[in-house]
Order: sequence, then C-alpha cells, then structure tokens
Amino acid sequence: MKNKNALISMACFSESANNPYAVFCEYIKYSVYTHASKKLTISEIQKVVGEEFGIYLPYHILSNCLKILEKEKSIQITDHCVTRIGQYDSSVFERSRNDYRNIESSLIEKLRSFASSYNKNWNDEEARELLTKVLDNQGLAYDIFFHDNDKALNTLNDIIVDDDTLEEEMESGESDGPLYRDEYLVGKFIKEIISTDNIYKDYLISICTGLMICSGVYQLPSSKASIVQAQIRGSFFFFDTKLLLRFIECSGEAAISATKELVKLIQDAGGVVCYYQHTKEEIEYAFDETIRKLRLNLPVLDNEMRLFISKTKNPLAILRAKRSSFVQELSAADIFEKPTNDYTEQEMLKYGFDLSTLRQYMHQNLLWKEKTIDNDALSIWETHMRRRANYDDYCGTSKRLDVFVTSNTRLISIALEFKSEKPHMDHIQSWKSNRLPIITDFRLMCRLWSPASEAGRVPLMYISENAMAALRPTTTYLNRIRTLAIELEKTTPSYEKISLPSFFDDNVSDAILETTKGNADALDISTFATTINELIELKAKEQEEQTLQARDERDRAQEELLNHKNIIVSDAIARFTDKLGWRYLVLWFAKNWSFVFAFVFDVVFLILSIVTGTSDFLYAFIPSLVIIILQKCVSSNCIQKLILKYILPKIEASFTKHISAQLHKIELPYQNEIIEQSISNTKMIKECRELTKEHVNPSSH
Repeated sequence: MKNKNALISMACFSESANNPYAVFCEYIKYSVYTHASKKLTISEIQKVVGEEFGIYLPYHILSNCLKILEKEKSIQITDHCVTRIGQYDSSVFERSRNDYRNIESSLIEKLRSFASSYNKNWNDEEARELLTKVLDNQGLAYDIFFHDNDKALNTLNDIIVDDDTLEEEMESGESDGPLYRDEYLVGKFIKEIISTDNIYKDYLISICTGLMICSGVYQLPSSKASIVQAQIRGSFFFFDTKLLLRFIECSGEAAISATKELVKLIQDAGGVVCYYQHTKEEIEYAFDETIRKLRLNLPVLDNEMRLFISKTKNPLAILRAKRSSFVQELSAADIFEKPTNDYTEQEMLKYGFDLSTLRQYMHQNLLWKEKTIDNDALSIWETHMRRRANYDDYCGTSKRLDVFVTSNTRLISIALEFKSEKPHMDHIQSWKSNRLPIITDFRLMCRLWSPASEAGRVPLMYISENAMAALRPTTTYLNRIRTLAIELEKTTPSYEKISLPSFFDDNVSDAILETTKGNADALDISTFATTINELIELKAKEQEEQTLQARDERDRAQEELLNHKNIIVSDAIARFTDKLGWRYLVLWFAKNWSFVFAFVFDVVFLILSIVTGTSDFLYAFIPSLVIIILQKCVSSNCIQKLILKYILPKIEASFTKHISAQLHKIELPYQNEIIEQSISNTKMIKECRELTKEHVNPSSH
C-alpha cells in the first residue's frame, strides 16, 4: 500500500457512515472533474480513483455510483464513456482531506519518534505501512487496497504468527528472528494513543470505521442496486474453537467483547450460531493442554489462554470448571452443536471436491498440529457441502447459505491458494475473497454491523483487539525467557518459588523491552535478573499502594454509608417524632387523671342536681374538691404512676407497630434505631416516662 492517500480515504468514509455511496460518488466526481480528459471509460475511472485515493473500486459499486451521479446531472454516460457536465467545486473536499492529512502526518511523526527510542529508524512510508498492518490485522484492506494481489494478502495474513505455529516453532527450538517485532512497537504505540481522548485516537477510529464500512459494502452481491441489510435468518454460522473460547471469556477483554458483539448481531438478525463436533473436541483439548502445562509448571503459549490465566486468581480450578461446563454455558446463550451430514455419492459428485486433497495441501503449507489441520479442512469442506457449492453471496439469503466463521486469517489465504493450485476442481473455482465457505469474524461483523447505532464503539473495539494481537511475543523471545528463567532458578534459590509461567507475564515483556530497547544481545542473565528484581519490588510497592488505596476506599465507603444512613434515619425520626395521634390524648388523660376525674364527677353531680331539682350547685363541686384534697394528701402521686405504668407500655407498643407499618423499604434496615429514637424524642412520652421513675432519696444511703 504505497499510496499516501489510502488511510485518509478510509477516514473520509466516517463522515458519511450511513451512506458510503456518498463518499464513493465524491471520489468518482473528483477523479472525473480533475482529470485532463473530459471523457473517461469505466476502466479509466477505476484506474484514476485507484491512483488518486489508493483504493480499488469494484464494478458493481462504480456502476451504482455512476447512476446516482447521472441522476443528479453531474455526468453523462454515452457508449460506456463518462462525460462531466456542469461545475464542481473541489475546495470543500480538499479542505477536509487536508485536515486528515495534517493529523496523519503528525501521527506518523509521533510513531517514528516512539520507534526511535527503541532504536528503530523508520521513514514515513515504513511507519505508515506498519500502522496499516496492525490496524488491519484481519486483512480487510485486501479487497479495498490490493484487490487480486495474492502476495499482498499473504503479507497481511502473516503479520501475527498464529498460536499453533508459535508452539510448533518453540517446541522445535527455532529462534530465528527479532526479540520484538516491529508490529509489537506499533501495537504498544496504538495502545497508548487510544488510552486517552485525543485527535489521533479519533483519526484511528475514523480509519477503522472506513475499513469496516468499505469491507461491508464490498461484500454486497453484484446484482444488488443499493445497500441492503444481510438476510441471514435461519442460516447457520459455525464458529471455530478460538471464537467459542472467547465467547466463554477465555481470552483478553477486547477479543471477548468483539466476539459477544458478533454473536448478538447474528442472533438479532435471526441467524443461528453453532459449532461442529470436532470443534467441541478441540475446545476440550485446549482446556486439557492448558491445565497440563500449568500442573507441570510450563509456559502457556496460547496467547489468549495466557491472557485469561493472568487475570484469574485460581486458574487451575477455574479452567477445570470451564472444561466441564462450557457446553452448558454455550447452550444457555443459544449456541449448540450441529452434527456433520451424510452426503450421497451423487451429491459428492455434484457439489463436492476431495477432502483428502485439501488436507494434504494444508499439511504441506502449514506448521500446525496434524489434528488442527484435519479439523480445519473438515470445517471448510463440510460447510462447502452444506451450501451446495453456492457462492452467490457470502452467507444467508433466502437459500440460507451457511458459513464457517474463524478468527484465523491464514485459513482465508490457504483456501484461496488451494483454489489457485487446483484449477481442475470446478466446484471451487467460484471461490474468491468475498465468496468462500469460510469468513473471518471481523469481516462478517463488517457485513452485519450498522454504523448508525455503533459508529465509534465497534471500530474502537477492533483497534484494541488488533493492538493486543500485535503485542504477541516472538519465538525468539519465548525461548530466550524460558532459558534464562530456568538458569536463574538454578543459580538463585530465591527464584525457586516463582513459577515458570509467571516469567511470561506482559509486565515482564514490557520491562525487558524498556531495559533492552529490543536488542536481543542486551538480554543476558544479569539483565534478566535485574529486571525481575525491579518488577518484584515494583509489584510489592504496587501491592502496598493497592492495599492503602483499598483501605482508603473502604473508609470512604463506610463514611458515605454512615452519612447515607444518618440522613435516612434522621428523616424518618423527624417524620414520626411527636406524631402520637390518638395516643397523645390517652397519655394526657392518664397524666392529668385527677382533673379528669374531678371534671367527670362535677358533670355527673351537676346532672343529678338538675334531675333531682336541687338548686344548690355548690354541692356539685364537692366530689372534685375531695379528689383534689386526696391527691394533695398523697405526696408520691402513686395513683398517677399506677395509671401510667399500666398505660404507657401499651401506648409505646402501639406506637412501635404504627412506625413499623409506615417505614419505607430503604428505612427497614434501621428500623430499631428509628423506633427507639422516635419514641424517646416524643415529648409526651418523655414526660410520662419521667413521672413513672422511682426517685431515690440520697439520705437513705
């Protein structure tokens, strides 16, 4: 990808995410109106757009765009030639493109400066190429930038060595190559850029948005006249081992999120996510191998399993639990096993090709485990048969075309290479990059994804996943660290308790990079021991800081909880204090019994005197006078105490029940405190309690 405008061209698509044809039309119009000739053929337009914008424009997209431009009277089409008519002001488009160009230039300069600190002296073209490789780890740019250049496809697909190849190379002791790949530095740079909000992060998101939009549009069948949603209802999507492990969260966070997003897109559109029986066996094997290596204190070379282990406190127990329950976990998400079919000899002749030939070809060209190759070949062949050799579309449609979904881009290139090597196999000659029995997970997401709802989040997820993939260690690094760790354990007793997998931690890799600046010769036993010691001290310090931070957070949380509780309790107490209702009258009568009784007797005697005709009302007040004199004679107020001691507990119990019934849900945990405070703060109850107290005479002691 030598064209300096290619990434900028992708960024421009983010401005019209919901109508990518608008951007394609702008590119065509610009090319037609700025060309020296007023009349261009279709193939000439494709060539001019490619030279100016660095992208290949498929015929079906070009044809649709020309119809749009002709309808708006920007061009005229006669005898397969395009003639420009009217006027075109390119200044607005140029300003937007120059803004992106300035940002990209600054970004490339920052990347070069970052790389130079690790003794890498890249020019602008090399830095841009590496940035593109990491941003497009999934190979989306193949159709957009390179089209039919098979060499370019293989270059893109081999950027990150797959785990199977890595393990085979390490077991064989091969250590050719650098300590850190150039892509590692780019991944590290991208990770730093996207960790904060800035114009460079926005630009990277715009590039990836453009890549995803173009990839989705390029997958449209040639017969479609406009952009349509993929029709996948009832179609089966057979996930590979790695994707299923990601879905059950045995990977890094970015890969997990991306896979769950894809499953949601498929299921929301009515598609069915499933897997073959041999894929289930591969998952079981992946768990068994990881458990075996942990038990034997060996490094786990599968990068995604390593990421999963690094964030798990008790990995062996968790792995065993996952091993026994992953089928149920997948079933709960409506992901089920589908058996392979039995095909008749007639079907084999009509649609098939020789499975053993594909297996043999893959064994010759891949360094993976034999069983892995056999299973991948079976998945490709079985899916080809299920769709009856129909490649009118990638997947779905009314014919329910099934597809095998993989995270391994190398399988895409090996399928295309197999087709090229076997021209006599008629049933596979319709295979091409956008029409295969196999598809990468992210290329499928581009087809199903709607920028209208997830314009920024999904591309950022894609960037994060690719940056993490670029941070994968090399075989040279893994072998060197294993050798040094074993040597260090033998010579220094204090390292015996450190398990070998711990030396393959990302923090160790980053620390060694900073110490050696990527120079393999600088990594010896002394440097390694110093780096590990610094990490141990740093980890201890971080642990102490985390403990202090956790303690501070706990104290803050407790304080906030206490404040929250005090507010709830005080509000409730204010709501109930002195709100006795009818109980207030009962206590008042009990407290003032003498006056109440005197009044009652006075009324009764008054009524009797009127009824009997006695005119001397003085006698009516004699009973009240007697009660008052009686009260004065009894200095201890014993009658009042007796009445209150009987009534007050019943009133308090009634008031308690009333408060309990009126408490809000949030107040229930503090019920006892609210009731106690509400009762004790109620003035009438306080007075009655005071009256019932037994006052002790100090002189009696």
